[in-house]
Amino acid sequence: DSQFALKGRLALFFSKQKVADDDDCADSAFYVRAAAVHNRVLSADAIKGEVDVHRRMLIEDAIAAAPRHFGLALAEAHAEAPITNLEELRLKLLDMRTTADRAASELWSALACRDERAAADVLDGASPHLLAQLLHWRRRSAEGRGLLVAADEQVAPLGETLL
Repeated sequence: DSQFALKGRLALFFSKQKVADDDDCADSAFYVRAAAVHNRVLSADAIKGEVDVHRRMLIEDAIAAAPRHFGLALAEAHAEAPITNLEELRLKLLDMRTTADRAASELWSALACRDERAAADVLDGASPHLLAQLLHWRRRSAEGRGLLVAADEQVAPLGETLL
């Protein structure tokens, strides 16, 4: 209700599952992202409204926390069709990363084979957001664990990045 609403108040956080699992709750820890204290009882609609606002803020914070080269594209996608939950955001980010990895691998192969036509095809079909993502791409292992591949600096293309 105001910045002074917490003054003289105590908030208790209770976990039924933790109590059922363990009688000694002395080591219980809670991560609280946000808490709201009101001087009056809220209606169900008011509570739903607060939950919706908190969820939107959480999604906007997650978009802002994404790497900048993905964050701009995520923010644009969110403006066009609002992202409703964090799982949807995670899947959208993974899809963007997969698309960038695929395009970067094609571009890397074209550069390694000195195939200017294939490289131009990849770059011509790339959106501005994809180009920004390609600038930050680094060659990774094919196993999917995300390990960086050591580059042979004696063989073209030199290095492990496209830039």
